Amino acid sequence: MRVFSLGFSLLLLAASATLLVACKKEEKKDTQKPEIRLHGPEEGAKVKIGKHMHFEADFTDWGGKLASYKVDIHNNFEPHNHAKSTLTAEEVHGNEKDDKVPFSFEKEWPLKPLINEHIHHHEIEIKAPEGKKIKPSSYHIVVYCADQAGNQSHVVHTIELVEASEHEHGKDAHFHVERLPIRDTYYFSEILSCALEGHSEDDPVKEVRVMLLPSDVVEKDEAAWQAAATPEKCFAVIAKKVSEKGEKELEVEGGLTIGVDKDNENGEGKGKAIQWERNPEKSAKYVLYAAGETVGGKKFYLPKAKAKIIEIKFKRK
Repeated sequence: MRVFSLGFSLLLLAASATLLVACKKEEKKDTQKPEIRLHGPEEGAKVKIGKHMHFEADFTDWGGKLASYKVDIHNNFEPHNHAKSTLTAEEVHGNEKDDKVPFSFEKEWPLKPLINEHIHHHEIEIKAPEGKKIKPSSYHIVVYCADQAGNQSHVVHTIELVEASEHEHGKDAHFHVERLPIRDTYYFSEILSCALEGHSEDDPVKEVRVMLLPSDVVEKDEAAWQAAATPEKCFAVIAKKVSEKGEKELEVEGGLTIGVDKDNENGEGKGKAIQWERNPEKSAKYVLYAAGETVGGKKFYLPKAKAKIIEIKFKRK
């Protein structure tokens, strides 16, 4: 009986080991590349030289976990694509005999070992080496993402580096547009982001807000837009900034995820409840607008000519 029990135990042990090896062999290897959604800078965006660039992206890896992402910016003086793995030195650096040198940047950041991570920062400064000037022109921003299994993907946006124009500072309070969306149409789950600066020389700026005005004022005049530009009447507050003492230059920046049921005032998800048009067969238009107030109580608005009308669609066809 003992011999039989020992033999039977050995058989069970061998069978278990075989099953364990088989299970390991059946484990699927992660071969799925990460997904990249580059929200900013958008394709065709104009980025000012001497400023910090707005970078915003979502990284997703359905097959495993994220590892890192890298940003590479180089000139597109001689148009090229990124189907090949390497570029020539001239494709990257251009002809450096010019008085103004091409801008180039490359840096890698770690990502959390998660399936998805949203990244938003202003760490990339469009700055020339000491004693040099950057050549304004067409550039590529290439964003790479790698997962923990070594799979890698990339996206490319063509952007334009432009000279930062000097602001004309009048005494009256007014807005300077730092960044508005360049697209006219957006879809649910996309991010709508912008940045503006309120400026006033004599009477400092106390508060600035960026809002979406409701659809029913899109075709109305500027007086109707100004009347709708309050937190209570607007469709959604994208961002708000308040200075207790007031500032000559008060910048406000923010983003709103289309489809989220609360606006972004005072932080994501902390504003008023909003109701989007969710009919796949229809679309709705809103006005991207801004309003400000000085310490002395004077209200000022983004000129209608500089405001942006955005069309929101529920579903891509």
